[in-house]
Amino acid sequence: MVVNFEFLGGEPIENLITCMNFRIDKVVFFGYHEVIEKQKTRTDRFLKKYCGVQKVVFHSLSHNDLQSTLSTMRKEIQYEKSQNNQIYFDITGGESLILVAFGMLSKEFETPMH
Repeated sequence: MVVNFEFLGGEPIENLITCMNFRIDKVVFFGYHEVIEKQKTRTDRFLKKYCGVQKVVFHSLSHNDLQSTLSTMRKEIQYEKSQNNQIYFDITGGESLILVAFGMLSKEFETPMH
């Protein structure tokens, strides 16, 4: 299974563009609670209907706690790797704290970024 980890931002196209261009089986979005609540339903629906994504998962992250952000993200990445899935990081868009975490975790897990 091909799994894409991505920041759920306020610009809908940035949340969809990778899945529109590449065959992705599962998307794991990390984002802030208020953005997830606003974008979750339509993002999930679009990805499944038009991009063939099988599963979409959303995880809320802290606005200002890097350790908490890293912990949440690391847990999800470790799970997908334990399932022998191919994982990728999409860093289009995003906020600085989450982008820092993606960079740190990309080095740790030797994961390609888009």
